[in-house]
Amino acid sequence: HQKKTHHLLTMADGTVANATKADAACDHNKVVSLTRSEAKGQISSDLHKRHESLFHPRLPEEKVMAIEKLGINTTDKIFLEFEEPFWSSECNSIQFVWEDEAESESLTYPEELWYKKICSFDVLYPPERYGHVLSGWICGEEALIMEKCDDETVAETCTEMLRKFTGNPNIPKPRRILRSSWGSNPNFRGSYSYTQVGSSGADVEKLAKPLPYAESSKTTPMQVMFSGEATHRKYYSTTHGAVLSGQREAAHLIEMYQDLLQCRS
Repeated sequence: HQKKTHHLLTMADGTVANATKADAACDHNKVVSLTRSEAKGQISSDLHKRHESLFHPRLPEEKVMAIEKLGINTTDKIFLEFEEPFWSSECNSIQFVWEDEAESESLTYPEELWYKKICSFDVLYPPERYGHVLSGWICGEEALIMEKCDDETVAETCTEMLRKFTGNPNIPKPRRILRSSWGSNPNFRGSYSYTQVGSSGADVEKLAKPLPYAESSKTTPMQVMFSGEATHRKYYSTTHGAVLSGQREAAHLIEMYQDLLQCRS
């Protein structure tokens, strides 16, 4: 027979969905299926800030500690497309070095000086494929400030920087701007993880463990699984780390369901 219990799932966007867990007896094992009618969003790097509201009941203490130690930051890209290049064919990058920073002890800038965190604009090659495009990076608190600005403000600010550092006052504004906004995206709230002071690879492994955890899938079926670049010990902070972690959890599911099918037969 089956015994059904009802749970509430809190999604990444704050919505709550009804979930039904059906437990079916199978020798000493239980077949656990979890179904939900309405759910959207995903758990990502925002997990370390919102895990207490996302999970009911609360996560085990070992998992909570691993999440709290996780370092998350925001890194954004800014792409500027021009009608024609104002740089020479030999130019690969335009670097920005501010002379008034030699004695500065602060790691952040005032809000109105957020643009100083852009260290360079690189030329995208080949132009036959990308057009005449410059690519810049910005990170940290300044990236979050940039995300609050509109496209016109960011384009104008970047153009003024390029004019100042090249000495060319005739550089036109870009015809198009494209930028990321990982920090303010409600599904992510950050770009990727890093190992900060006080954390280690062991914390990454703890974060990756499914719940409930067992050495063999032939015991209690897994109910909550964790993937994403932050759960890959070797390739954290990378896209391929995220892909590999998804493949890892898919393999865990395949193994678990194969064991459950053998249990039924």
